[in-house]
Amino acid sequence: MNKQALQNELVELRATLDSELQRSDHHPDPFGHLLSRVAVQADPTEPEPLDDDLLDQLRERVAEQSIEHPRLAAVARQLLDLLSRMGV
Repeated sequence: MNKQALQNELVELRATLDSELQRSDHHPDPFGHLLSRVAVQADPTEPEPLDDDLLDQLRERVAEQSIEHPRLAAVARQLLDLLSRMGV
């Protein structure tokens, strides 16, 4: 998959993330805004580099929240997979 296709997938994933977070707006964000921060930092146009500690925190939170919040956990897993394919 080329770089542009990965960037397009990241944009789509961010839209899905925003939608899922709005759906669960009446509940606190179970990922503590980790997903949003990782999605923003993963964007190659962002000047802030991606923080490895942030990725580790997200991986841990996915494991903790996968049963109670399966849809958000699925988006998180997709984001982690995309970052892996981007070489992050």
